[in-house]
Amino acid sequence: MLTLADGTLVCLNAGSKLRFPVQFNGSYRKVELEGEGYFQVARNEEMPFVVSASGVNITVLGTEFNVSNYPENEDVQTTLIKGKVQVTLSENMDGYTLHPGEQVVYNKESGEVTVANVDVSYVTAWREGRLRFRDRPLKEIMDFISRWYDVDVVYEDEVVKNYLFGCNFNRHVTVTPLLELFQSTGTVRFEVVGKKIIVKK
Repeated sequence: MLTLADGTLVCLNAGSKLRFPVQFNGSYRKVELEGEGYFQVARNEEMPFVVSASGVNITVLGTEFNVSNYPENEDVQTTLIKGKVQVTLSENMDGYTLHPGEQVVYNKESGEVTVANVDVSYVTAWREGRLRFRDRPLKEIMDFISRWYDVDVVYEDEVVKNYLFGCNFNRHVTVTPLLELFQSTGTVRFEVVGKKIIVKK
């Protein structure tokens, strides 16, 4: 857990980077996120807090929210837990005002934006050392596993990347129990070679 100069608390997920100044000066407090972070922002109405993530700016006064912006992922996801945030994609846009339980997803390639109500417990499970997914593509889950366990994932057949899986799983010392759980469905197989996981149909 990081504590910024203004008292804001930031929890970063595996493989994440946060750029921030030693002291906040000027009319706003701005940080840049690559990866995933959970923010508990210290309230200061005179100096809004801004998280910049691949062209998406999230502006807040005081609130709790999660931002996911990994370079290898197509989407930037902002999920509001408490309070209110405004998400803008450029300086001249009004943007989207989120309420608790809402998530805005910006696709970096297509520029498409979607806003939906979500179960925030799935979004923030990583903070409690849990993997929680419901009907998500295997590639998305394996990307998460790759970062958490510092392993490389190789696919023998591209089609398995889109297979949908769900799990509610405590982080273990090794990834083996989770792979065995997925393998028990009979739809995929895994081979672990050193720090590499090979995914097979």
